[in-house]
Amino acid sequence: MSTSIALPTRPGWKFWFLWMLATVAGAVVGLVLSVPFQLVLEAALGTDVPPPWTATQTALIVVLKGAEGGLMGLGMGFGQWLVLRKHLKRSGGWILATGLAVFLQGAFRWMLPYDTPPWLVGVILMLSFGVFLGVCQSFVLRGRVRMQDGGLRLTFRVGCCLLLS
Repeated sequence: MSTSIALPTRPGWKFWFLWMLATVAGAVVGLVLSVPFQLVLEAALGTDVPPPWTATQTALIVVLKGAEGGLMGLGMGFGQWLVLRKHLKRSGGWILATGLAVFLQGAFRWMLPYDTPPWLVGVILMLSFGVFLGVCQSFVLRGRVRMQDGGLRLTFRVGCCLLLS
């Protein structure tokens, strides 16, 4: 199977406006679809169970919060794909890659120790979100568009360091 490598283009303001609109709309739809997972979590744990949680409770939180994030990511990925498909053929994997990245982010957030300072949680989540998205989405773009190999290697290295720490 041969794929052509797309030459970089300079998308205009319309592309970026539609991209942001599709991302926000997809996130809202995904968030609405994830409500049942939150209801299951509240039914299983109750609404007033303070941390620290047992290992079973933590596992349930990680899985369900990851699933919530995954649904939101699928919505975001679908919205972005609606814009992207006009510029990059056979790019349906973008939807799954974005869903997987946001699933990993949702699960990762709830694996942090409960007493981590909120400002540090914010910094860790911003950095790791970029790494998860960059790594997952790079597999969709690999061989399809010209990418700076050095940047991709750096993304993998940073991702590995974050996951090992």
